Parts: sequence; structure tokens; C-alpha cells
Amino acid sequence: MLNDITIGQYYKADSPVHRMDARMKLILTVLFIVIIFLCKNFFSLAVMFVLTAVSILLSKVPFRMFFKSLKPIVPIILITAVLNIFYIKKGTTLLSFWVITVTTGGLYTAFFMAVRIICLIMASSLLTYTTVPTLLTGAIE
Repeated sequence: MLNDITIGQYYKADSPVHRMDARMKLILTVLFIVIIFLCKNFFSLAVMFVLTAVSILLSKVPFRMFFKSLKPIVPIILITAVLNIFYIKKGTTLLSFWVITVTTGGLYTAFFMAVRIICLIMASSLLTYTTVPTLLTGAIE
């Protein structure tokens, strides 16, 4: 069970992302997180998702490691998505049954939050997979 948890682990590889200065990776990660929450349309969200995928490819860290880092977060993503679907009442009503109402705004918000959380976890994992913990600590100082 503990072998499946990869958050915070360093993965040794020779890639442009690994060779980047730890301070720069930290600044870029924080900037990425801010920008991902500023995305308001599908195009900007898609650009951030593609940017995440390209960064992962450049890092030469196996995708399975990133999927392992998402594994413990999946229940949170699902709960967040379901809550957004049923509690957001903006947009056109798609389904209305008893106290359950599903609207386009709820689906839109649920999708955006799920993709944002996934990108956030992937970017954070990329930082820890490609930076030695002592260098990351030094960058934070």
C-alpha cells in the first residue's frame, strides 16, 4: 500500500527539467498554480493541460508515477465534482428530479475543478519528482 504513494519522492533521470535550478522550478510551479485557477474558458484550460503534459514528457519521469500520485486524490476529485454538479444552479437545467437539479453551469464547474485539481497535482508532483529534497529545501529558504 505504501509503495503506491509517490507524492514527494525524487525520481532520478537526466532531463532538462531535472537540470533546471530548484528556485526556478519552485517559482514556475507557483506561477502555474496561480494561472491554472485564472483559466475561465476551455481554451485556456486546454493550454494549461497541454503545458502540463509537455512538461511531464520533458521530465522523462514515467507516467505511471504521476498516476500513482493522483491515486489518493481521486476520491477528493470525485466528491468535488459531484458537489459542484448538484449544488451549482447556473445555466440551463438538464435534469430536474425531486431535489436533484443538474445544470450546464454545474457540469462546467465540475469539469473545470476536476481538471484544475489534476493539473495542480501533476505540477506539484513534477516539482518533487525532478528536484532533490535538499535542493528544494534550499530553494524554499
